[in-house]
Amino acid sequence: MVQLNILNSEPADPVRVVRHFPCRIGRARGVDLRFEEPGVWEHHATLLFVPGEGVCIQSAPEALVAVNGQRVERMRLRNGDRLECGSVKLQFWLATVEQGSLWPREACTWLALAALCLLQLWIIHRLTV
Repeated sequence: MVQLNILNSEPADPVRVVRHFPCRIGRARGVDLRFEEPGVWEHHATLLFVPGEGVCIQSAPEALVAVNGQRVERMRLRNGDRLECGSVKLQFWLATVEQGSLWPREACTWLALAALCLLQLWIIHRLTV
């Protein structure tokens, strides 16, 4: 997952998490990340996942997208990159990954160890009788 920190305004939620690709950024109602700020086009840019390359941003034709102050049409993003889509300023980060619960795996491991110990005791008992 990817997170975008909103840098230039005080929204209720200053962090937007991107959970799927492609992720469209713009002002239109159907986009994934919607911004109403000046200079943001209906379909301003798209975040893409490109195998072997990583996460890239691609601007719509004639839309202003800058990465670290440099205007780009398409560019691979790295942690900490600052994006500008019109007047919206964002910072790109790889989001923290939440680890799922491991208790089922641990319980199975302990049960397997207990069964192995019981099997060894049974074998020792059979050999001594």
